[in-house]
Amino acid sequence: MNCNNDYILTAISNDGNVIGYFSSTKESATLAQKSHSMNIVSSALFAQAMNAVVLLSGNLKNKEDYLSATWNCTGNAKKIYVESDYLGNTRGFIENTNLEYIEDSITDNGFNSEPYLKMGEISVLRQSFSGKAPYNSVVLIETGEIPQDISLFLEQSLQVQSIISIGLSISEHNYINASGGLLIMGLPGVTEIEMKNVYDKFSSLGSVRDLLLKEKHNVIEFFNSLDMSIIDEKPVQFQCRCTEEKVLQSLKKLDDKELNEFLNKNNQYEVCCHYCNKQYSINKNFRSM
Repeated sequence: MNCNNDYILTAISNDGNVIGYFSSTKESATLAQKSHSMNIVSSALFAQAMNAVVLLSGNLKNKEDYLSATWNCTGNAKKIYVESDYLGNTRGFIENTNLEYIEDSITDNGFNSEPYLKMGEISVLRQSFSGKAPYNSVVLIETGEIPQDISLFLEQSLQVQSIISIGLSISEHNYINASGGLLIMGLPGVTEIEMKNVYDKFSSLGSVRDLLLKEKHNVIEFFNSLDMSIIDEKPVQFQCRCTEEKVLQSLKKLDDKELNEFLNKNNQYEVCCHYCNKQYSINKNFRSM
């Protein structure tokens, strides 16, 4: 399923010193929620992580490249994994799909992730198929709030100044009304004064959550007010790379004892993709077919 209304915009400042990414992922977040049967709390937390990764993947250069982030934490969320590629295909999971609501974690202004993450580490992997070596960095979860910790990752691991905000709107019936985020990064040569000016303008323009609830032309006007121009737009969709052929190849590597763990009452091998929760039923005699 393609989430055709979801997108990521890329904008650059008029002086070329600042780059920005804006994501809108309501349909992808909703599809992830349905695919993994997540309650609204787990969905909100996963949506935050998903937007962080989609924003970070905005500067991937090659069609086969992808970026992933893993949160291993001491909080009840336990583990979150998200990956997104150059084409906007995004997948992932949260280990605890039925998180219990913690008072005041969902507010009118967004979602507080710290009560569910607490301590731990974030591992970010950037895989390039252009001949470059993979980039992997591990940083501590310092604040427990996903946007702040991603900004700290950019500063500590890449020496990049950044502003990041993730917006989320949840209806009274626990539907996702809006999901998305904004990431602004300083490019080589940017000064602290330039970044402060962008931050001050951004702070005076209202929340990302409110912007997500408006039409796309309002996002363009938002970037214009920051003296930035849109230079690219890509679709975003919650879509997995798993296929029956890949499942078969994985099963062929297992011995009979390991295979029996996947055997169901219908005498078929039942395999579930960890990333998208899709179920595959494979004939027991697949090796001879």
